[in-house]
Amino acid sequence: MQDETAPLYDVSDLPALEFDPFLRQASQTAPVIRVRLPHGAPGECWLATRHDTVRFVTSDPRFSRDIVGRPLPTMNRYLIPLDRAVSFVDPPDHTRVRSVVASAFNRSGMAALRPRAQAVLDRLVASMVEAGPPADLIQHVTSPFPMHVIGVVLGVPEADRPRLCTWASAILTRARDEAEVERGRLVREEASAYFLELAHERRRRPQDDLISDLGALSTAAGSRRRNSSP
Repeated sequence: MQDETAPLYDVSDLPALEFDPFLRQASQTAPVIRVRLPHGAPGECWLATRHDTVRFVTSDPRFSRDIVGRPLPTMNRYLIPLDRAVSFVDPPDHTRVRSVVASAFNRSGMAALRPRAQAVLDRLVASMVEAGPPADLIQHVTSPFPMHVIGVVLGVPEADRPRLCTWASAILTRARDEAEVERGRLVREEASAYFLELAHERRRRPQDDLISDLGALSTAAGSRRRNSSP
């Protein structure tokens, strides 16, 4: 039964860098409060309002990340369906995958990545200069740069990295109607098929990239399961 006394947390797009006024007030009230969200079911949920509380909830094993496919309250009426990803998997699977991913972003991994990231940045800036004025720094550099670097880490061929930007924009942008939900679903399927094929390729011919490492982890896990079967 819905608790009508819980405040409604319905946030529109905030202009520029304005901090969420509801969250500011809530953080001054209590570390955790009960709120209602405008869409989904059930309508109520707990909102962790402070940094230490969020860390506690996201690290304590008594709380589950496995939320995909379950009825949940949401802020957005139109949601692009999600597959199981490391963000929505509990230990030990989450720990196993996260340990491999984290190794690509430790101190030595970042030091090795720096010159390749610099080369990506140089190419993007050169492309912006070549396009001529007026120059849109966000469009040419700051928006595509993170996805291109992620592509380097994953091992996506350079010619395919612009597709990462297109996929991320379609999947992560807040859908405004059912047509955008459907577009996001199709893009997600396209991206999933691409990375599945890339993973198969890296299993056949491993390289020094994260896709190869994850493929090796998956192969090892499958071998352990087969060996442990009665």
